[in-house]
Amino acid sequence: MESGRKSGSQAGRTLQFCSAMIVAISFNLLSLALAAPQQNITLRVVVIAPACTINQGREIAVEFGDNLNAGNIDGQNYLQNIDFQLDCPGAVTPSVVMLTLAGAASPFDITALDTNMPGLGIQILLDGVALEINKPVPIDIGHLPRMQAVPVQRNGASLVSGKIRATATLRATYL
Repeated sequence: MESGRKSGSQAGRTLQFCSAMIVAISFNLLSLALAAPQQNITLRVVVIAPACTINQGREIAVEFGDNLNAGNIDGQNYLQNIDFQLDCPGAVTPSVVMLTLAGAASPFDITALDTNMPGLGIQILLDGVALEINKPVPIDIGHLPRMQAVPVQRNGASLVSGKIRATATLRATYL
């Protein structure tokens, strides 16, 4: 039995010795870490908000009809309403959303989409104001603006007969 006590006593001293060694090693590592040269770190983080969905992901088509008279294209005639819905999950109402009409601007007007017909463009209006192509504009998702499209032409343009095509992407983002 006495040998058992010595073993227990030796085990206690061994445990104390191991604990002392771990503390000493930890202290030495901490001393090394504190003595090491320090460098500031700059972190850049980009937080991506959930995407907004426009028209439930469906394409928006605007039809001006088959009988546009070149002499009547003045930025007011042939005005068409564009119905659209906007869903931004996670956005708190009222919340500001940046709406961007991304596409090719016409060479004669930065607020008109370029078309396949030289001298002719399509303006997109928000509450009566022409959107600048590729420039984000703030809107309130609680009160969506009225969106419209209207054909416009370059001063002095000689338009030819044919089908008009223009494409763009409507993007909505929020922070």
